[in-house]
Amino acid sequence: MSETQTVVVVGLGEVGKPILEIVSRRHKVVGVDVAPPTERIKAVDVMHVCYPFEIEDFVGQTARYMKLLGPSLTIINSTVAVGTTRAVADRTGAAVVHSPVRGKHVRMLEELLSYTKFVGAIDPVSGERAGTGGVCPDRLWEETCGYE
Repeated sequence: MSETQTVVVVGLGEVGKPILEIVSRRHKVVGVDVAPPTERIKAVDVMHVCYPFEIEDFVGQTARYMKLLGPSLTIINSTVAVGTTRAVADRTGAAVVHSPVRGKHVRMLEELLSYTKFVGAIDPVSGERAGTGGVCPDRLWEETCGYE
């Protein structure tokens, strides 16, 4: 994929801010934190979930953001319990993958660019989309830190 895509990062804490910065190097990025956006964001290609799993009803909250924003692909970057990605996918019927972050939160930008970012997908198509363009089209993640 070589075209610029619209990416939304939901949760702008220690994980979301660095992801927003990396993705914004090549694509239109909208950051959403705490409150849902007041303006309609059209044609969302990728939505990154970067809020803590410990919030009340993580699956339900993620499903609500997906319904509101309508992303083609949702990437859960949060550390979540086993079965969470499948629960979100089952509830929404949409493409969802899990790609947990690694590294120290205080150095997350540096750490994201030095560690391989793995993708756990329910189906091969979603996994391929996330690994070859869904997270950051043009293989930006692969070019900067290796995405597998």
